[in-house]
Amino acid sequence: MNTEKKLSSNALEKYISILNKFMDNYSLRINIGILYYLFLSYSLFFQTDYFPVVEIIIAVLSIYLFIYCIYNRFNDLMTVIRSSFFRWYIVFFGYISVITLLFNASSFMVYIKTVIAISAFVFIFALLYSDRRIKDRVSLSVSIIRLTCFVMCAWMLLFEFNTLIAGERIGWSLCGQNPNNVGTLLGIYSTFMIYDFYKQDHRSSLLAYISAGLFIIATGSKKALIMLMLSFLLLLFKNGKLVKKRLFICIGALAVFLLLCLFIPVLYDLVGRRFLSLLGGMGLINFESDNSTSLRVMYTNKAIELFRKQPIFGGGFDNFRAHSGFHTYSHNNYVELLSAAGLTGTLFYYFYYAYIIKKLWVIKTVFSLMLIILICSLLITDVGSVTFSSYPMYYVILFIGYTLYSEAQIEGEHGGE
Repeated sequence: MNTEKKLSSNALEKYISILNKFMDNYSLRINIGILYYLFLSYSLFFQTDYFPVVEIIIAVLSIYLFIYCIYNRFNDLMTVIRSSFFRWYIVFFGYISVITLLFNASSFMVYIKTVIAISAFVFIFALLYSDRRIKDRVSLSVSIIRLTCFVMCAWMLLFEFNTLIAGERIGWSLCGQNPNNVGTLLGIYSTFMIYDFYKQDHRSSLLAYISAGLFIIATGSKKALIMLMLSFLLLLFKNGKLVKKRLFICIGALAVFLLLCLFIPVLYDLVGRRFLSLLGGMGLINFESDNSTSLRVMYTNKAIELFRKQPIFGGGFDNFRAHSGFHTYSHNNYVELLSAAGLTGTLFYYFYYAYIIKKLWVIKTVFSLMLIILICSLLITDVGSVTFSSYPMYYVILFIGYTLYSEAQIEGEHGGE
């Protein structure tokens, strides 16, 4: 009997030894592979019929990584959990949980499902991105985003070629059949691409940026086009200083593009008319706004009305959908948050954006400048979409900013450059 137990124990030890050896040899590749899967699956299948399967896989991966980190990277796990980012993240969503239970309990289960889906993605990324064996996180981020950008463009070219040729909006084949979602992701990715071309002169990143720009125009997303133009601002700087000659060139290029959008029929239908309608809806020019802009103005007014009823703490998650009569979200992150979390939750949410921008400004590197431009573009485009409960990529960008600042502090303390 003892002999059998000893043999069984030896077999178990041998199995564990083989497993540990495998993980030591391949864990880095596995982790990077998971990161590629996260970005590709999210960018292609977000809010589509396939997304529930993606969510299940992401949940399994998060459990696997949590267990793996407990046994192999406990200190790294604790560093991530104790970070200011996750403290802010937990307090913010915890606050909305309480408010939702108190004032809009019927939406609580939908809220929990939403938070789990976002948190699993963000948690996995945070654990893998903080892996100290991944020496160059910036290069890793760029390489993943470059591939994702090419795959998204190739996907639309393959499945929506006829729509593209017809000069109509594309982006219906992925990201919940919503061109605005597609455009927003490409807008975020284009900022990373222009950074890599600026810093490393990688032609593949320039090609990815141009591809993203063309497909952003084809999606007709106003928010994404703003992101694309703001990302171009990175080229105006050299060694952290504004180059006036480049500024004039960019202004000229922008003016030419706007003229093309006004006088070329395809560009006018995709971009020009939508921007003129937006300006008309804001009362800046005399132009009849389209149905989309008119509806968004109505949503905003109703959300402000709901906010005034519960200005301090808000009415909980999905308050606008439940009590506005429109049965949808408000298409504006600021007023959606005000109606859901009140002034308290909204200020707390955007406080961390300001905090990260301030910390990144201190670093004064090209990458930190790129992140500042990107975060500012997110803040601008929040006027046109609800992001706090549907875009985990926003939290990923904030975590990258936090990590960059933390590493700069550590390098400074140890005399690094």
